[in-house]
Amino acid sequence: MLNMALSDKTGEATFNVAVGRTARSDLRKVEYPDPDQEIREVRVHVDRLDSIIPRARHIDFIKVDVEGAELHVLRGSRELIGRDRPLVAFEHGYERAKYFGDRPEEVFDLLAGELGLAVSLMERWLHGAAPMMRDEFCSHVYQKQDFCFVAYPAS
Repeated sequence: MLNMALSDKTGEATFNVAVGRTARSDLRKVEYPDPDQEIREVRVHVDRLDSIIPRARHIDFIKVDVEGAELHVLRGSRELIGRDRPLVAFEHGYERAKYFGDRPEEVFDLLAGELGLAVSLMERWLHGAAPMMRDEFCSHVYQKQDFCFVAYPAS
C-alpha cells in the first residue's frame, strides 16, 4: 500500500480528515451538512498515477472515488490511460468538484475528447447501450441524477 494522495502534480498537500465520517475526507475544505463536523488536517505526499505505476505494468481497471478531485486524478493518469486503455469507474458530483474549480464538461472533454474513451452510466455500459453525449453527462451531474460513471475504450 502507498501512503499518498493522487492528483495531477507531485508535492505535499493538506488532507482534511472528517472525523467519524472518513468518506467525506478531502484535499479541500468543504461545507459539511453537520456544521460541528470535526476536521483534522494531515500533511500528505501527492503524486501522479503516471509517476508511480511502472510503464512495464499493464493496468486494466482504475476506480476513482476522490470526493471532487476526479479531474486532477484523471489528468495525472493521462499517460497510463492513453497507453493501457483501462476501464475507468469513477464518481463525479459537482457539489464537491466545484471546490476544486472543476466542471463536468472538463471531465468529459478529458475522457471522451483527449483520451478517446466512451463515457456512460455503469448500467448502460453493462447492457451494451450507447455511451453518453457530453450534454447528457453534464446534465446528469448538474442535476444530481447520477454520480457513478464508467469510461471505456470506444469500439
